[in-house]
Amino acid sequence: MGAYSSLIRSLDDVVETGVKVIDDLPVSQVSKSKVTTKNGVAQLNTPSPKRIPKRSKPNTPQEQFNIEQQPRIDYRRDELDEVSETLQNIEESNIGVPKKELEKKNPEYKAAKRKKKKAQAAVSSEESNIVPPTSANQYAFPAGEKRAVEIKGEVLKANEELGRTTEVLEMHHLFPKGISAAIYNKVRDFIEKGAAKSEDLVRINDMIKRKTGVDTGDLESNILAMRETPHSTFHGEMRYQPSMTFEGEAMEISKEALTKQLRKVKNMKDLESLLEGLIDDDIMPLIQNAKDWENMDDLIKSISPEYTGKARYKPPKK
Repeated sequence: MGAYSSLIRSLDDVVETGVKVIDDLPVSQVSKSKVTTKNGVAQLNTPSPKRIPKRSKPNTPQEQFNIEQQPRIDYRRDELDEVSETLQNIEESNIGVPKKELEKKNPEYKAAKRKKKKAQAAVSSEESNIVPPTSANQYAFPAGEKRAVEIKGEVLKANEELGRTTEVLEMHHLFPKGISAAIYNKVRDFIEKGAAKSEDLVRINDMIKRKTGVDTGDLESNILAMRETPHSTFHGEMRYQPSMTFEGEAMEISKEALTKQLRKVKNMKDLESLLEGLIDDDIMPLIQNAKDWENMDDLIKSISPEYTGKARYKPPKK
């Protein structure tokens, strides 16, 4: 699983790896023992062993988080690379067979497709997690996280009191993690080129939270528990709505499309200017629409009991 498999035990674990401080570890002596005399008596003077200096301990939870985060990202990317390679090997062994046909007839290929989808989501999650969780703002994704289970219990009870149909609850990212991952990866590119600092990642997260009221990634401030039916239609509908920032793209722009758009941005100043407009024109409507979505479904159902919420909008043909 790559160089970091010892750091992270399983797909959905929240791993709290620390920095091992090496104290008082002896190293080879450089100078030899010397014989001297004192009051006519020979004495062996053995120098004290040299020691590796103590590593400085992180001063803040943010510093500790920064140290741990890149290995987590690399681990998830390794997982994605492995399953992508599996898919490629199957495709190359079945030249001429359409991918849809492979998915129907080859169980290994179908399972790898599902695994790749989960791996892509895991990569985006890690790339989007910028600040450490706190007791008041815990991780609420993936669904097995303790706080996610608690939130789902709270929302289920509220839904029952509202008379809503009982449905599986899914954890929705208000600020889409594919979008935030693409943004932070652009900052990471600038950091590698010396055009930005690691602190800029946190600064961008703070700017997003100031403008939207939510963090990015898997923190509970960015998570909304939605019923399966509204949630299953929400993303599709938002991907039909046009972006006000990027011509020809959707309001909920894909990670790949946004990454391509951000290649045109030459410096941090231009990136921040672009983000101001993107947040105002596309992200804020996405966040508000998600919060309103289930209430709108309730309203439509009250007027038309046959409404299921599963019919997807199809744009008219040009």
